[in-house]
Amino acid sequence: MQTLLRGYGLILGADRPASGAALLALTLLDPIPGLTGLLAGLAAPRNSIAACNSILMGLLWGWTGWPLLWLALALVALRLLLPHLTMAWGFLLMAYPAWFLLGPPAAPALVDHLLTPLGAVVFRPDILSALVCLLAVALTSRYYALLLLLGGLTAAAVSSRPEALFNGGLTAVVLGGVFAPPGLSTLARALAGAALSGLVATALAWLALPVFVLPLHLVAALAGKRKVLQLETPEARWARYAAPWWRQVSWTLPFWGEWTVCQPPDGGWTHVGPWNEAWDFIVLDSAGRSHRGSGLVLEDYYCYDLPVAAPASGVVVALVNDVPDNAPGQPNVFANWGNLVVLSHGNGLYTELSHFRQGSLVVELGQRVERGQLLGRCGNSGYSCEPHLHIQLQAQPWPGAPTLPTRFRDYQVERRPVRTGRPEAGQRIRRTA
Repeated sequence: MQTLLRGYGLILGADRPASGAALLALTLLDPIPGLTGLLAGLAAPRNSIAACNSILMGLLWGWTGWPLLWLALALVALRLLLPHLTMAWGFLLMAYPAWFLLGPPAAPALVDHLLTPLGAVVFRPDILSALVCLLAVALTSRYYALLLLLGGLTAAAVSSRPEALFNGGLTAVVLGGVFAPPGLSTLARALAGAALSGLVATALAWLALPVFVLPLHLVAALAGKRKVLQLETPEARWARYAAPWWRQVSWTLPFWGEWTVCQPPDGGWTHVGPWNEAWDFIVLDSAGRSHRGSGLVLEDYYCYDLPVAAPASGVVVALVNDVPDNAPGQPNVFANWGNLVVLSHGNGLYTELSHFRQGSLVVELGQRVERGQLLGRCGNSGYSCEPHLHIQLQAQPWPGAPTLPTRFRDYQVERRPVRTGRPEAGQRIRRTA
C-alpha cells in the first residue's frame, strides 16, 4: 500500500503516502478513471516510479474510454517502467491537455492557466482539484510549491500565452528543485529557465505548433541535467549540503592499525548523488595490494575479519547480521548494504557502517554503545567485490538513507597528525586516540 500511495504522490513529485492518499481520493471522485488508475497501480511492480506511470496510464485509459488502445499502452508501461516522471507527465499532458478542452476560463487567468492544469494531471481540470494537487505538492515540499508559483509568474511576465504559465511553473520546479539543491544561484537559474520556457511557448504558438508541455521538455533538455534525477525534497538536500559543521558528528576512525581510503566522498563509483558523502576503507600492504596470494578466497584479504568499532557514541537502531559473505568479485546485488549497524547519536543524526562479516556483530537493537566499542568484524557482504568497510552519516534511521557531510578527528595521514579532517583517496590513515 505504501508503494501504491507513493506512486500516486509522484504524479506531482510528492513522494509522500499522505500526498498520494489525497490524490487517490481525488481521482475516485470520477469512478471510472479512478478505478482504472487504481487497478493499474495495483498491477504495477513493487516500485513507486513504476506504479506512478502505471497509474497515469490507467487514468488515461478510463478517461478516454478507448480500452483496447490504452490497455495496450498500460501493458507497455508496466513492461518498460517508463523511467522518468517528466516522460509520464509529457505523454499525458501532450496527449490530452484537458484544461484546454473546457472552453473559456471560469477563473482569473493566472489561476486558470497556472493552477488548473495541476488538476488535469489527474484528469480533473477544475480549480478545487488543482488546489488539492497544490496542497499535495506543498505537503512534500513548500519549496516546490513556491517554485511552481514563482516560475508561473516569471513566465507570465514574458509571454501572454496561457500555456506559458504552467510550463514556467513546472520548469522552475524541475530546474530549481528536482535537479539541484536549493540556493540563490539555483533559484536564479530556475527562474531564468521559467522565462525561457515562456519564450519557447510564444515561439511555438507563433509557428502554429502545439505548445502543451513542450517548452518544459525543451528547456529541461537544454539544461542537460536528466541524469541526476533524485526523489529527495529540496529541504532534505539543503540539510545535506548546507548543514553547519558544528551540528555534525565528529567521528573517530572505526578501526585500529593502518587502513587506506579506497573511495572517498564523491568517489565516482558508488558515492554519488544522495550517497556522495561516504567513505570506503581497505588495508593495503607495502606493495599496494589488498590481499596476499591469489586473492581468490576471503581469508587472503588483509582487512577481512579485522575488528570494527563505533566511530561515535550512540544507540543501535538498525542491525542486519545474517547476509552471507560474497566470494571475491561476486557482489550481492539484492542486499546492497549487507550486514550493517545504524547508530543514533540523539541529535537527529545517524551513522551507518556496512559490509560486516556474517554473524560477527556483537551488539543488539536498542543497545547503547560508546565511541571505540567493538561492533563486529569487517566482511564482504552486500554489494561488495572484496572485503572493505563502508561508513556514512545520515539524517534518517533506515539503511541507505541520503548522506550528510562530516569529519574524522584525531588521526594520522602517513605519520602526519590531523586534528580534524576528511581523508582523501589513497591516503593511509590510522587513529591516534
